[in-house]
Amino acid sequence: CMKRILAGVLIVLISVSAFAGDRGGERRSDPLAEELDSLFKEASDTAISDVTFGDIQEFMTRVSVPMQQAAYVKRSSSASMMMPGKGQFMNGDAVSGALFLTGGLLAKAGTLVGVYFLLPAELQFGQLDYLNASHSEIKAAWTNAAESASLMDALPTIGVLAGGMLLDHTIRFWSAKHAAGLARENIESGKVTFEPITSFFTQGHGK
Repeated sequence: CMKRILAGVLIVLISVSAFAGDRGGERRSDPLAEELDSLFKEASDTAISDVTFGDIQEFMTRVSVPMQQAAYVKRSSSASMMMPGKGQFMNGDAVSGALFLTGGLLAKAGTLVGVYFLLPAELQFGQLDYLNASHSEIKAAWTNAAESASLMDALPTIGVLAGGMLLDHTIRFWSAKHAAGLARENIESGKVTFEPITSFFTQGHGK
Protein backbone atom coordinates (compact mmCIF):
# COMPACT_ATOMS: atom_id res chain seq x y z
CA CYS A 1 0.00 0.00 0.00
CA MET A 2 2.78 2.42 0.96
CA LYS A 3 4.76 1.56 -2.18
CA ARG A 4 1.74 2.32 -4.36
CA ILE A 5 1.17 5.66 -2.63
CA LEU A 6 4.82 6.67 -2.98
CA ALA A 7 4.86 5.57 -6.62
CA GLY A 8 1.75 7.64 -7.28
CA VAL A 9 3.27 10.70 -5.65
CA LEU A 10 6.46 10.31 -7.69
CA ILE A 11 4.50 9.98 -10.94
CA VAL A 12 2.54 13.14 -10.19
CA LEU A 13 5.72 15.04 -9.26
CA ILE A 14 7.38 14.02 -12.52
CA SER A 15 4.33 15.23 -14.41
CA VAL A 16 4.24 18.46 -12.40
CA SER A 17 7.86 19.17 -13.25
CA ALA A 18 6.97 19.19 -16.94
CA PHE A 19 4.68 22.17 -16.32
CA ALA A 20 6.63 23.83 -13.53
CA GLY A 21 9.03 26.13 -15.33
CA ASP A 22 8.23 29.67 -16.33
CA ARG A 23 6.88 29.09 -19.84
CA GLY A 24 9.36 29.85 -22.58
CA GLY A 25 12.31 29.87 -20.18
CA GLU A 26 13.27 33.43 -21.02
CA ARG A 27 13.79 36.26 -18.56
CA ARG A 28 10.63 38.33 -18.74
CA SER A 29 10.58 42.09 -18.68
CA ASP A 30 8.87 44.14 -16.00
CA PRO A 31 6.32 46.48 -17.68
CA LEU A 32 5.95 48.60 -14.54
CA ALA A 33 9.70 49.12 -14.17
CA GLU A 34 10.01 49.92 -17.88
CA GLU A 35 7.19 52.48 -17.76
CA LEU A 36 8.60 54.13 -14.64
CA ASP A 37 12.04 54.29 -16.24
CA SER A 38 10.55 55.88 -19.34
CA LEU A 39 8.64 58.45 -17.27
CA PHE A 40 11.66 59.40 -15.20
CA LYS A 41 13.75 59.87 -18.33
CA GLU A 42 11.08 62.12 -19.85
CA ALA A 43 10.87 64.18 -16.65
CA SER A 44 14.60 64.37 -15.99
CA ASP A 45 14.81 67.96 -17.22
CA THR A 46 11.66 69.13 -15.44
CA ALA A 47 12.09 71.11 -12.24
CA ILE A 48 10.00 70.10 -9.23
CA SER A 49 8.51 73.60 -9.11
CA ASP A 50 7.16 73.14 -12.64
CA VAL A 51 5.29 69.91 -11.90
CA THR A 52 1.51 70.37 -11.89
CA PHE A 53 -1.32 68.23 -10.61
CA GLY A 54 -2.12 67.54 -14.25
CA ASP A 55 1.38 66.12 -14.72
CA ILE A 56 0.91 63.89 -11.69
CA GLN A 57 -2.49 62.79 -12.99
CA GLU A 58 -0.92 61.86 -16.32
CA PHE A 59 1.89 60.02 -14.55
CA MET A 60 -0.54 57.98 -12.46
CA THR A 61 -2.70 57.20 -15.49
CA ARG A 62 0.28 55.90 -17.45
CA VAL A 63 1.49 53.62 -14.66
CA SER A 64 -2.01 52.41 -13.73
CA VAL A 65 -2.07 49.63 -16.34
CA PRO A 66 1.42 48.23 -15.50
CA MET A 67 0.48 48.41 -11.81
CA GLN A 68 -2.69 46.41 -12.44
CA GLN A 69 -0.72 43.91 -14.51
CA ALA A 70 1.85 43.44 -11.74
CA ALA A 71 -0.93 42.99 -9.19
CA TYR A 72 -2.63 40.39 -11.40
CA VAL A 73 0.60 38.37 -11.77
CA LYS A 74 1.19 38.55 -8.02
CA ARG A 75 -2.41 37.56 -7.30
CA SER A 76 -2.13 34.52 -9.60
CA SER A 77 1.15 33.46 -7.98
CA SER A 78 -0.19 33.93 -4.44
CA ALA A 79 -3.33 31.93 -5.26
CA SER A 80 -1.25 28.93 -6.33
CA MET A 81 1.04 29.31 -3.34
CA MET A 82 -2.00 29.10 -1.07
CA MET A 83 -3.59 26.22 -3.01
CA PRO A 84 -1.61 24.57 -5.82
CA GLY A 85 -3.49 24.82 -9.10
CA LYS A 86 -5.72 27.76 -8.19
CA GLY A 87 -3.66 30.29 -10.14
CA GLN A 88 -3.72 27.97 -13.16
CA PHE A 89 -7.52 27.76 -13.02
CA MET A 90 -7.68 31.57 -12.73
CA ASN A 91 -5.70 31.82 -15.97
CA GLY A 92 -7.69 29.25 -17.92
CA ASP A 93 -5.24 26.33 -17.76
CA ALA A 94 -7.42 23.60 -16.27
CA VAL A 95 -5.06 20.74 -17.17
CA SER A 96 -2.01 22.00 -15.29
CA GLY A 97 -4.30 23.35 -12.56
CA ALA A 98 -5.74 19.88 -12.00
CA LEU A 99 -2.24 18.40 -12.09
CA PHE A 100 -0.85 20.78 -9.46
CA LEU A 101 -3.97 20.36 -7.31
CA THR A 102 -3.70 16.57 -7.50
CA GLY A 103 0.00 16.72 -6.70
CA GLY A 104 -0.66 18.86 -3.62
CA LEU A 105 -3.44 16.57 -2.39
CA LEU A 106 -1.33 13.45 -2.97
CA ALA A 107 1.57 14.97 -1.07
CA LYS A 108 -0.67 15.69 1.92
CA ALA A 109 -2.42 12.32 1.74
CA GLY A 110 0.86 10.46 1.37
CA THR A 111 2.30 12.23 4.40
CA LEU A 112 -0.75 11.42 6.53
CA VAL A 113 -0.78 7.78 5.45
CA GLY A 114 2.97 7.46 6.04
CA VAL A 115 2.67 8.95 9.53
CA TYR A 116 -0.28 6.68 10.31
CA PHE A 117 1.59 3.47 9.45
CA LEU A 118 4.52 4.60 11.57
CA LEU A 119 2.30 5.00 14.64
CA PRO A 120 2.58 2.37 17.37
CA ALA A 121 0.14 -0.49 16.86
CA GLU A 122 -1.90 0.53 19.92
CA LEU A 123 -2.68 3.90 18.28
CA GLN A 124 -3.86 2.51 14.97
CA PHE A 125 -7.49 1.80 14.13
CA GLY A 126 -7.05 -1.94 14.65
CA GLN A 127 -6.56 -1.50 18.38
CA LEU A 128 -8.00 1.94 19.15
CA ASP A 129 -11.58 2.64 18.08
CA TYR A 130 -11.46 6.40 17.45
CA LEU A 131 -15.14 6.53 16.55
CA ASN A 132 -16.48 4.93 19.72
CA ALA A 133 -13.74 5.46 22.31
CA SER A 134 -14.11 8.38 24.69
CA HIS A 135 -11.90 11.43 24.53
CA SER A 136 -10.19 10.45 27.79
CA GLU A 137 -9.39 6.96 26.46
CA ILE A 138 -7.88 8.35 23.26
CA LYS A 139 -5.88 10.93 25.21
CA ALA A 140 -4.61 8.28 27.64
CA ALA A 141 -3.51 6.00 24.80
CA TRP A 142 -1.57 8.81 23.10
CA THR A 143 -0.04 9.93 26.40
CA ASN A 144 1.15 6.42 27.22
CA ALA A 145 2.59 5.97 23.72
CA ALA A 146 4.40 9.32 23.91
CA GLU A 147 5.86 8.58 27.36
CA SER A 148 7.16 5.16 26.33
CA ALA A 149 8.59 6.26 22.97
CA SER A 150 12.25 7.17 22.55
CA LEU A 151 13.73 9.77 20.22
CA MET A 152 14.93 6.99 17.90
CA ASP A 153 11.37 5.68 17.71
CA ALA A 154 10.13 9.11 16.67
CA LEU A 155 12.78 9.78 14.01
CA PRO A 156 10.99 7.95 11.16
CA THR A 157 7.78 9.86 11.85
CA ILE A 158 9.65 13.16 12.04
CA GLY A 159 11.38 12.30 8.77
CA VAL A 160 8.09 11.58 7.01
CA LEU A 161 6.56 14.81 8.32
CA ALA A 162 9.59 16.86 7.28
CA GLY A 163 9.67 15.21 3.87
CA GLY A 164 5.95 15.77 3.39
CA MET A 165 6.25 19.44 4.31
CA LEU A 166 9.19 19.88 1.93
CA LEU A 167 7.32 18.14 -0.87
CA ASP A 168 4.21 20.25 -0.27
CA HIS A 169 6.24 23.47 -0.26
CA THR A 170 8.02 22.44 -3.47
CA ILE A 171 4.72 21.83 -5.25
CA ARG A 172 3.38 25.18 -4.01
CA PHE A 173 6.53 26.99 -5.17
CA TRP A 174 6.47 25.54 -8.69
CA SER A 175 2.72 26.02 -8.97
CA ALA A 176 3.11 29.69 -8.00
CA LYS A 177 5.97 30.16 -10.47
CA HIS A 178 4.00 28.51 -13.27
CA ALA A 179 0.86 30.53 -12.48
CA ALA A 180 2.85 33.78 -12.66
CA GLY A 181 4.16 32.73 -16.08
CA LEU A 182 0.63 31.98 -17.28
CA ALA A 183 -0.58 35.37 -16.04
CA ARG A 184 2.21 37.14 -17.96
CA GLU A 185 1.42 35.16 -21.09
CA ASN A 186 -2.27 36.08 -20.85
CA ILE A 187 -1.37 39.75 -20.46
CA GLU A 188 1.09 39.69 -23.36
CA SER A 189 -1.36 37.86 -25.64
CA GLY A 190 -4.22 40.22 -24.80
CA LYS A 191 -6.41 37.59 -23.13
CA VAL A 192 -6.33 39.68 -19.95
CA THR A 193 -6.55 43.43 -20.36
CA PHE A 194 -6.78 46.44 -18.06
CA GLU A 195 -8.11 49.94 -18.56
CA PRO A 196 -6.15 53.03 -17.46
CA ILE A 197 -7.38 54.51 -14.19
CA THR A 198 -7.81 58.24 -14.61
CA SER A 199 -9.60 59.20 -11.39
CA PHE A 200 -6.99 58.87 -8.67
CA PHE A 201 -7.87 62.24 -7.17
CA THR A 202 -11.64 62.04 -7.45
CA GLN A 203 -12.60 58.50 -6.46
CA GLY A 204 -11.48 55.58 -4.32
CA HIS A 205 -11.99 56.79 -0.73
CA GLY A 206 -9.05 59.14 -0.55
CA LYS A 207 -6.66 57.45 -2.99
